[in-house]
Amino acid sequence: MKTKDEKSAYHRKYSKDRRREDPAFRERESRNSRNRYHTLRRVLLAHYGKDGTAMCCWPGCGIIDPDMLTLDHIHGGGTKHRKQCGAGNKFLNWIVRSKFPAIFQTLCWNHQWKKRLAMQQSDLAEIQLQECDRNDRTQYKLTY
Repeated sequence: MKTKDEKSAYHRKYSKDRRREDPAFRERESRNSRNRYHTLRRVLLAHYGKDGTAMCCWPGCGIIDPDMLTLDHIHGGGTKHRKQCGAGNKFLNWIVRSKFPAIFQTLCWNHQWKKRLAMQQSDLAEIQLQECDRNDRTQYKLTY
C-alpha cells in the first residue's frame, strides 16, 4: 500500500510528463486552472465584499467590476504573506483552507492604491480601523 506522499509524488511526475508530451493535455489543464482561478476569485471577492456582494468596501465606493476589484490585507503585509503561501491559485486556495480568515477585504484598485499610499505616508500611525456590520462576521475598513 502506497502512502499519501508516494501517491502525490507519482501523480506530480505523471502530470509533469504528460504535460510535456501531450499539448492537448497541457492546454486542457491550463484552461481548467484559469477557470478554477476566476471562479474562486469571484466567490472570494463576494465573500469579502460589501454586504456579501463583489463590491469595494471603501465607504461611498460602488465599484462592482470584478476586473477592478482586489483582495486586500486589512492590516497590510500582503507581499510578505504572498511570499509565504504563494500567489494566484495557491493564495486563493490558502484562503479557503484557512476557512476564510477575517484579515481580508475587497477593494477596488484605486482604493487599494490610496490605502497603500496613506500607509506609507503615515507609517501606519494615523490609520484607524472601524468595524463594519456584515452578515455573520466582522469586516474592517479604513477611515481617515
